Amino acid sequence: MKKYLKIFAILFALTLLFAGCTKKNENENGKKETEVKDETLVKIKDKEFHIDTDKEFEGLKYKIISDFREINNETPSSKYVQYDYRPDGSANYLFFRIFYYQGKDIDFAKKDLINEEFEYQDGKTNGIEYKMIDEGRQDGTIHYYFIYKDGNTYVLDFVSQNDIKDFENKVIKSLSF
Repeated sequence: MKKYLKIFAILFALTLLFAGCTKKNENENGKKETEVKDETLVKIKDKEFHIDTDKEFEGLKYKIISDFREINNETPSSKYVQYDYRPDGSANYLFFRIFYYQGKDIDFAKKDLINEEFEYQDGKTNGIEYKMIDEGRQDGTIHYYFIYKDGNTYVLDFVSQNDIKDFENKVIKSLSF
């Protein structure tokens, strides 16, 4: 009988030991830690960037990555701001432009930028309606977003040989006037 009591005592002690460990793990791991998702983080290929800078161009407000090079320029028909990232001289890692056509409509801007006929896809973000053209490239991304406001046209042009959907979506969602 003493033998059974010893075995029972050992089993009981082991049970308490494991129960204590389990409780301790539950207390450490049982806390529901809320994972904080970084809404500014964008991954492009093997690099991480943060959309962390507020910008404005001709009344259009948006967010962009501060690490990108910025160039302001004019053509005979428009003004534009260009942002790009070209590590090691890469031509199309990521290239983003915003064109401003003062007093011009979407059809004028489309003819100025695109030689081919593409169908528009309508969309809306933050109360801003746009017409988007996807060139349907197999070797990367070329998208145009046309916004007509107060007699002027803005065109956002995204170009990359990489998957830039996340970057593109976050920039589009940041738009405001």
